Amino acid sequence: MERDAPGEISSYVAGLDFAMAEHNREPCAAEPGSSALSVEVVRREACCVVTLAGEIDMATVDQVQRAVGDEPAGATEALIVDFSLVTFCGSSAVSYLLQLAERTRARDAQLAIIPCRYLNRVLEIVGLQRAMPTYDTCADAIAATGCARHGVA
Repeated sequence: MERDAPGEISSYVAGLDFAMAEHNREPCAAEPGSSALSVEVVRREACCVVTLAGEIDMATVDQVQRAVGDEPAGATEALIVDFSLVTFCGSSAVSYLLQLAERTRARDAQLAIIPCRYLNRVLEIVGLQRAMPTYDTCADAIAATGCARHGVA
């Protein structure tokens, strides 16, 4: 995977608000009427899997930050963030995702993203897929990062 220079990821933030609004016409499948955010964090040995569901915006991104904490930390080799049940993802969430990308790079860990349809399109438009590998399913991300050998399923 070709990686950008540290700090270069932040330059992609410009134009996200436009891209998010333009491509958020078909939110991902989730519980009908569910807008509350739920965050599940599973840490096993060298892997951390974060599963998000609901809306992530300025009001809820702090909840994600608190749940994820300082990951990747210590012996964490891979951080997997599953957005597949996210129904709305504001620019503050994408900004936090950029911070996670820089932090995983600085700590020589892997970051894997499972985006929903519109987030995947935003990552394409702003060129972030080069900096953040995306996968269709959490199982694919677990296999690609080697987390399966640590009992993450």
